[in-house]
Amino acid sequence: MTAKLGRTIAWCAWHRDLADDVALIQPAPEPATDPGGALYACQRCRETYRLTPWEDRP
Repeated sequence: MTAKLGRTIAWCAWHRDLADDVALIQPAPEPATDPGGALYACQRCRETYRLTPWEDRP
């Protein structure tokens, strides 16, 4: 069994459960303007909802 290096486990905001293949979709807003957290989505939800990871946006 091989360990997956650089693995990120986070909450998928779309299917509302933990996932280990998440990508940042929307960073957290500035604390002074709007409270809230960053939104992450797993691979399945990114495909289903056609979500573009933050790092892939122009």
